Amino acid sequence: SGPPPPATPTPFVFISAAEAKWTFKAPVQWLEEYLVAKRAVETKVSDMTASGKIRGSCLRPSLVYTFDRPQALPAVAAFMVGNALGLPFVDRPVTVDTLAAAAVAAGASDMLSARSGPLRS
Repeated sequence: SGPPPPATPTPFVFISAAEAKWTFKAPVQWLEEYLVAKRAVETKVSDMTASGKIRGSCLRPSLVYTFDRPQALPAVAAFMVGNALGLPFVDRPVTVDTLAAAAVAAGASDMLSARSGPLRS
């Protein structure tokens, strides 16, 4: 029970992971545990949104990168190529700036309240 929900629910944006949409067990245990935790938070955000306690959004980006960390660019390039080739379960990487802009937009918009698919940069 607790107090009634606020008149205008507080916006909340959760940064999840593209892999949270996988319907199969992850290939390594630590990744499976990570994804189970991400899905549990997504469910809680969804439940709290449905009850009017928050106005939640869950973003599911793929690999997030910044050009300020050039050592990450080989992995980014591999993801870009894999995505371009249409490899299953390889989503296009997204810049941290694109992710931040999407999170701000999700928090600011009264129209957004749901899980989002892959972001594009």
